[in-house]
Amino acid sequence: MKCSQILNQALTHDPEIYHLTQDSREVWSGSLFFCNKRGEQAQQYIQDARQRGAAAIVCTEQREDTIFSENPRRDYALACQRFWQNPQEGLQLIAITGTNGKSSTAWLLQHILESCGKKCGLIGTICSKFGQQQIPAVYTTPDAAQLYPLLAQMKQAGCTHVVLEASSQAIAQERLAGLRFVCGIFTNLSRDHLDQHGTMEEYFNVKQSIFTQCDLGLSNLDDDYGLKLSRNLSVTRYSLYSSDANYRAYQQKKDRFSSEFWLFGGREMAAVHLPFPGEFFVSNAVAALAAANLLGVPLEAGAKALKCCPAVPGRAQCLFCGSFDVLIDYAHTSDGLEKIFRLAQSCMPRKLYAVFGCAGERDRGDRAAMAETVLRYADRAVFTADNPRGESWQQICQDIPQQEKLLPIFDREEAIRTAASWCCSGDLLLLLGKGHEDYQVLADRTVYFSEEELLRQILKND
Repeated sequence: MKCSQILNQALTHDPEIYHLTQDSREVWSGSLFFCNKRGEQAQQYIQDARQRGAAAIVCTEQREDTIFSENPRRDYALACQRFWQNPQEGLQLIAITGTNGKSSTAWLLQHILESCGKKCGLIGTICSKFGQQQIPAVYTTPDAAQLYPLLAQMKQAGCTHVVLEASSQAIAQERLAGLRFVCGIFTNLSRDHLDQHGTMEEYFNVKQSIFTQCDLGLSNLDDDYGLKLSRNLSVTRYSLYSSDANYRAYQQKKDRFSSEFWLFGGREMAAVHLPFPGEFFVSNAVAALAAANLLGVPLEAGAKALKCCPAVPGRAQCLFCGSFDVLIDYAHTSDGLEKIFRLAQSCMPRKLYAVFGCAGERDRGDRAAMAETVLRYADRAVFTADNPRGESWQQICQDIPQQEKLLPIFDREEAIRTAASWCCSGDLLLLLGKGHEDYQVLADRTVYFSEEELLRQILKND
């Protein structure tokens, strides 16, 4: 495709383009390179792209040998749309944003829509999937150069709907620029990614901004920021407790393995049996059912679909290890840990043990609060590595309060084996932070690591 077609502007030099990228290291002959940096850094990346054979370069500087853009990030996303022949056209896109609950809500909603005759794709933290295809996720929201070919595949496979998790990084980096969503869902907001956003207010503003691209909005009144969003914007409201909600759950009953409740919305009502435990799962289910209802699915049909919904990988995933039980969960913030520990407490274990870590090179401000949450609930815990990246183990440990019942062990396999050795009949062990992930990100490489496989190995050898 000609560069002028991709950028939608007349060009004196109009080469044929075969590849788009924002990373100068990925440039090859025929690439259109978008440089997001300014000043000296920009010069370095532009020179690198030139040496690698870039056919054209878009940047923020007025130069004879480059194409000027006030906002290369946004123009990159729009260029990817055109390069992939606008695959979003004709698809009904649903965006889900929030700190916690995005993946579960997306999983439940995709299952409801599929079960009710709407062929639906899923793009999110756990994976991207459509039909029988399942693609491992690299990012919660893919880069535009991966997003649009994925949408094209889904469209070609006959999908009419796509449920997409919208991370705050993706929104801030304008990866979703130019997309229109039939519905946007706000689950909740708690401390996370402040190493990138700086303040909670800025974090919230970024999340809220996606709703300018949504025809309909759905917000959680049980969350302070969800309540704030509902006051700022005209959105449909859902809740487990508030009488101001348009969709509300009543008469909740929960046990160790499932949840039941009545859902009222508009002039409809439905009895819901959810094969997952925990109040947070009920909240996510209400969001999914409400969104599906706004898209034309009767509440009763949605509730029927959820009754046989497959487990959400790594989200309150229960494993039975002989005499004791294990919950694997992705909880990696103090708020997420609070929710999973409340669920664990409701199971009334004899003793409650936990393995958790804090991601390296990520927001350090939540680390102490994470440890305090674990120590408040667990009888004993192991603090271990969770994608340490290039940050030293000593540095990460410095942010964690030292207490007798918190044992630091860097090697995650050793940490899990140690915690499992503590467990007796009636105990519950929580493995937190990895969830669906089957890898560890180290400083110089990513290594395979599956907690579920390790547990089965431990059980087999016992």
